Amino acid sequence: MPIKKVLFIINSGLLNSGVSRVAVDIIEGLADDFLFDIVVQSDKVDFYDKYLLNRGCSIYYLGYPPHGRKRIFYNLTKRNVQLYRIIKKGNYDVVHSFTAYQSGLDCAVAAFAGVRIRISNTHGTVVRNRSVLTGTYQKICSYLIRACCTSKIGVSRQAASSIYGSSQYRIIYNSIDFIKYQKIIKKKHSGINMLQIGYFNSNKNQLFSLQVLEYIIAQGVNAHLYFIGYENEVGYFDRLNKYIMDKKLLNFVSFLPHDYDKFNIFPLVDFMIHPSCQEGFSLVALECQAADITCLVSDAVPEIVNIGLLIRLPLTDISEWVRIILENNVLKKINEEKASLFSRDLFISSFKSIYEGREK
Repeated sequence: MPIKKVLFIINSGLLNSGVSRVAVDIIEGLADDFLFDIVVQSDKVDFYDKYLLNRGCSIYYLGYPPHGRKRIFYNLTKRNVQLYRIIKKGNYDVVHSFTAYQSGLDCAVAAFAGVRIRISNTHGTVVRNRSVLTGTYQKICSYLIRACCTSKIGVSRQAASSIYGSSQYRIIYNSIDFIKYQKIIKKKHSGINMLQIGYFNSNKNQLFSLQVLEYIIAQGVNAHLYFIGYENEVGYFDRLNKYIMDKKLLNFVSFLPHDYDKFNIFPLVDFMIHPSCQEGFSLVALECQAADITCLVSDAVPEIVNIGLLIRLPLTDISEWVRIILENNVLKKINEEKASLFSRDLFISSFKSIYEGREK
């Protein structure tokens, strides 16, 4: 029986971020069973490109889309032509789109090209837009998701329901290699070390974390806040630096490179801070809990991610975040049964069954 070909569609370059990491996990887990190629909305080589090219994947670069309203017209016209040509040339058996609403268009193009298995896989919560143009575009995409996607997948119920509504969908949780993280050995250190990992933008809300640090330092406590990530909102990094300078926090904050080896910092971290305004899942929260780090997250992070070392808090009560840290309220034990929901074997076998047409 010939090996099936799978095409991933990603709405960015192959960044050092969640969706790209999930795509890599699937490719690594199913490399013996399927051939994988990737379409990216970029025109440059990024974090995972070289690695995936060396694994035999072809990467198709659609270029950067136009901004504003022009992007909608691009998505409805030129992009579909580009995608159709790629799909027909590659003769794919499966098209797996990670592009939220746009997955409706992706799967419609795939259906027109004769692809039998067409997957919409959402990783974040989506907010309905009420403007005429964007709202209409979302309604078109929603209709196409219902009509053309053979499988609708979300990383959490919260993420899935935000885009699929009452349609039937399946939850496939992202996974991590728990054994690798549980081998981390804590290192003794002075003071309280906190860590936030993620894009520098308003949604990931690093300014909130700096406010938490400011309150702690004001109590005379020795504390340090580490950031791992990179800017993806113009001007946000400057806002962070201005806050740091204005509040005299320069000696208490470190920015580490986005590709910094987390295994070098995890042994020194007491608390992970994750005050996102919206979040469909949180792979970082799983990683940190597996590494025996207590996670303080906003209540936008789904409760399902809590495997025993996670505390969900409202963004409206910063004093509660500060209190927990100052009291050194470190949690101690992972719920092994709940952690099994995020096993790599379950994750890989779920996608394998869908690619083979055994499950929807």
